[in-house]
Amino acid sequence: MPKTLTLHTRIEPDIKEKADAILTELGISTTEAINMFLRQVIRYRGIPLDLRIPNAETMAAMDETEELLASGVSRFSSREEMFAELEK
Repeated sequence: MPKTLTLHTRIEPDIKEKADAILTELGISTTEAINMFLRQVIRYRGIPLDLRIPNAETMAAMDETEELLASGVSRFSSREEMFAELEK
């Protein structure tokens, strides 16, 4: 059996680009990340993610966050900075 195999997968270009940027910051390649994921699948004997359907309150909060981010809301470097902005 060969030491490695080639895995072909279809990924949306935007998702791959965003993931690659994050993985580059972390200092790992996409191949390394996929290998890490698959090793965790083996270790946990399943998907190593918390796959749940959020309740209505959580969904509303997630939707609100998406809307804020889409509207160009600022990101803050600290809680204090965020609260100062909210009090304005």
